[in-house]
Amino acid sequence: MDLTTIIINYNTSHLLHQCINSLRYAASNISMNIVIVDNASTDNSVSVLQRDFTDCELITNDINVGFGRANNQCIPFVQGKYITFKHRCFCFK
Repeated sequence: MDLTTIIINYNTSHLLHQCINSLRYAASNISMNIVIVDNASTDNSVSVLQRDFTDCELITNDINVGFGRANNQCIPFVQGKYITFKHRCFCFK
């Protein structure tokens, strides 16, 4: 595995498709796994992730543990030689 991308999500269900699809597009020539931590979102983020991104690792928190701690939760799921961290979902086209 070349790359692990870690996404920390909080109430951004409306951006998840754009974020993950743009990551996959940008990394189409390398092997990548995606690990997502949902920090106790109150929107439908978790259901979107469970429904549409079953190939991503998903960690759900009952409380918002913050960016740093959420990243540390991903360590057991890292498979890549390199790691990228996303703390906001953005779409790049």
